[in-house]
This record gives sequence, C-alpha cells and structure tokens, in this order.
Amino acid sequence: FFRGVKVLTSRGIQGQEFRVVFVSTVATSKGYRQDYERSPNFASDKKVLNTALTRAKSLVVVFGEPDCLTQSKIGDTWKQYIEACDVVGGTSLVGETMTSEFICQLI
Repeated sequence: FFRGVKVLTSRGIQGQEFRVVFVSTVATSKGYRQDYERSPNFASDKKVLNTALTRAKSLVVVFGEPDCLTQSKIGDTWKQYIEACDVVGGTSLVGETMTSEFICQLI
C-alpha cells in the first residue's frame, strides 16, 4: 500500500536512518505484561528502545499502552519519554482504528 515501507526489527535498523519510524510496542498474547518482562524488547531493554527511537529523521510514531510501558523494567525511561512528548504536544491517545488516511496525515 505504501511505497518504500520497510518492516524491520529494532536490530534490523541499527546504523540506518529513515524519514519516519513507526514503533509497535504492542504485545499480542493474553499475558502481555509477562511478555514485556521476559523478552528483550522496547519495554525492558534501554538499548533496544534507544535504537528504535533514534532512527527517524522527521517523525517517530509509537504504538503502545502507556500504563504497561511505564510499569515495565525501564518504566522510568518510558515515563520520561512520554512526558517529553507531552511537553512539545506530541502525545496523542488514539482509541479508534488507524486508517491509511490518518497515517498519511501524520507523515
């Protein structure tokens, strides 16, 4: 649907830059809080988080549950990031389905 879109893991984007980065921190299993604690991902590893958040030239969009992220192993880091986004007006809680039109407006 979108030309030039790449789907990569945080390890796959190391050393690269992109105009826009969409970061999904969404866990898919019923035990998502436990998943966050067990695996090296955005919620439990500062290096993985740093890699994901510093690859964009213009825009970073993070999909996730703030309550879960701020209660993870690196919850203080997530809290600081979310608060910094709030300060510049960059935090948006979207409860509706993300449409391609909405995403295009972000870009």
